[in-house]
Amino acid sequence: MATESKQSLILKQKYPNRIPVIVEDAGNVPLEKKKYLVPDDFSMRQFLLVLRRHIKLNSSEALYIFVKDKTVCMDNLVSQYYDSEFDNDGFFKVKIAKENTFGF
Repeated sequence: MATESKQSLILKQKYPNRIPVIVEDAGNVPLEKKKYLVPDDFSMRQFLLVLRRHIKLNSSEALYIFVKDKTVCMDNLVSQYYDSEFDNDGFFKVKIAKENTFGF
């Protein structure tokens, strides 16, 4: 845990306008990349679009973001959630899950 704290501090110093994010799978999303540096002026919707580009989803599947097991307002900035919900190690941790839509 001390290593992650140092790593997040180095990232925040090197990239002051970016937020270190760790994406965790809620059980059904194959993740190739788990760490992101997100611009602090990105909305959660923009971040979701970045995640969708890295994950192969069918058009009938929706992707959801959770912060501390709660859904997020997609219009809020990532920095708003980071300021209030970052982990002790300095990373902002989110979980993602996919869900079939249209009853498929």
